[in-house]
Amino acid sequence: MTAPEIARVIGPGSLRGTIDLAAWPLDGSRTEILVHLEDASSVLVPIEALVRQNDGSYQMTLDSVVFERRHPDQPHR
Repeated sequence: MTAPEIARVIGPGSLRGTIDLAAWPLDGSRTEILVHLEDASSVLVPIEALVRQNDGSYQMTLDSVVFERRHPDQPHR
């Protein structure tokens, strides 16, 4: 069994998380990707909001206001 490929995600404000690329491939087969946040919550993010960086991580391009509107003060699962 091989180890899952994990990519770091950096987003608006201090948002930090990871994507398990084995479970959520960024191959265009999905419209949203599950991002596991550092606070142990998870959130679905539109695939077009993730931009690959040179180091293999992803920058989440959602504006922090838009992000808060999409995920208002509710626990993320």
